[in-house]
Amino acid sequence: MAKLLGIFWLLLLAFAVSAQELNCNVQVVASKITSTDPKVFKTLETTIFEFMNNRKWTGDVFLPEERIECSFIINITEDLGGNNFKATANIQLSRTAYNSSYNSPILNYADPNFSFSYTEFEPVQFNENMFNSNLASLLAYWAYIIIGMDYDTYSLNGGTPHFNKALTVLNNVPQNMGAGQSTGWQPFDGNRNRSILLDEILKPRLEVIREAAYEYHRKGLDLMFENTATGRAAILAALKKMERLAESDPNSMILQMFFDAKRTELIGIFTKAPPGERNEAYNVLVKLDGKKTDMYNQMKKG
Repeated sequence: MAKLLGIFWLLLLAFAVSAQELNCNVQVVASKITSTDPKVFKTLETTIFEFMNNRKWTGDVFLPEERIECSFIINITEDLGGNNFKATANIQLSRTAYNSSYNSPILNYADPNFSFSYTEFEPVQFNENMFNSNLASLLAYWAYIIIGMDYDTYSLNGGTPHFNKALTVLNNVPQNMGAGQSTGWQPFDGNRNRSILLDEILKPRLEVIREAAYEYHRKGLDLMFENTATGRAAILAALKKMERLAESDPNSMILQMFFDAKRTELIGIFTKAPPGERNEAYNVLVKLDGKKTDMYNQMKKG
């Protein structure tokens, strides 16, 4: 019996140590495509799901319940022929607030340039030190961004090693690929792309956003269910740290992405605050996220 128990615990430990980081929901939508067998996209969906969820992305130990909750909704918009597809992707990330069942959104981003090549039943191969395919690079890049952003909410600048891995993926992508697959990797591809995002994340001048994200979650949101007033005050203090960016970098991509994820949550948090704190939060939020003032006006109703 003792021997059997020993084997059981060894197996349990091995499972815990090998547990992957991501719990990623994947959906591939191709309702506009009639030139390709729909089964190809179901196979693609399964392939991406297995790539994201079955791979070990870090050397850290994750228990099954600690896996990072995220999702990919990939919308195929055009069949370009030759197994090439034009697509967009919505990438979402959330994490559970401490001592609660509440999932707080961290990332909600629409990548408009998610074009790739795919042959049915062909596995997605990835080597972090070289380029394999645009699909592999897109998925790996966002996997590292997701992990980095999640880690940043638990420790100050904790995501840096994973952002650096995303940078390696980006740097390995060739500048000229067919079927528009190069778009989105270069800094000149519009004012919101994968290159600009990483540049801003790793730029010391914008580090205050990452610092604020850490304090928002660990010193604010994670305390909300024990002491609502203390947690809310910490969240307001974290927002105030970002105020100086409203003048120096009002169009910062990561600043906009922060509020794209947090806007609804913030309105819910401060609508319930005392009038003085609610007005103070309103003024800060309008300064930081002024394009959505109409949404923040809901807070005035209390």
